[in-house]
Amino acid sequence: MKRILILLLFFISIGVHAQSINIDSVKINNIAVRAINSKKDLTQFPAVDSIVAVFEELEIPVSDSFIYIGKSRFRYYQRSNTCEPAWVTFDDKIEVVTVNSHQLNQQTSLDDFKKLFPRAVANAYPVSVLKKKYICCSVWLINPDGSKSDRKLEFFFLDNKLMKVNFWQPS
Repeated sequence: MKRILILLLFFISIGVHAQSINIDSVKINNIAVRAINSKKDLTQFPAVDSIVAVFEELEIPVSDSFIYIGKSRFRYYQRSNTCEPAWVTFDDKIEVVTVNSHQLNQQTSLDDFKKLFPRAVANAYPVSVLKKKYICCSVWLINPDGSKSDRKLEFFFLDNKLMKVNFWQPS
């Protein structure tokens, strides 16, 4: 009985991690997301287009400012001098996001994505963003030690092509 329980837990954990993304595997233009620790680290990317301060009136405790590279946005926290991606929109500055050694770009179709994350596509839902109607799929991130993170990646498809990746975290 004990062996059956252990095997059952093992197969459940394999199923959970098969439908998740290791945070250490996530790269933007082949630069590890975990390696982006400060504004200075963003110099690895093409030129920063703008830095916009977050106004206190917005009452958004997300960050002190947003850094834009093309159509993609990063959050910057002045107190800790840390920087992290908020969302990636594929354009001429950011062309590829790698997850679990799979390279995703604007040519990635929903069917391609389904081969990698069938459960995420099975739970896809429509989302309207700035009058555009996307299909959104989300996949939980796991920490390097294999534990589930409280963050996930949301993938936005428009006309069957991947357009955006949102780095979602609870606020």
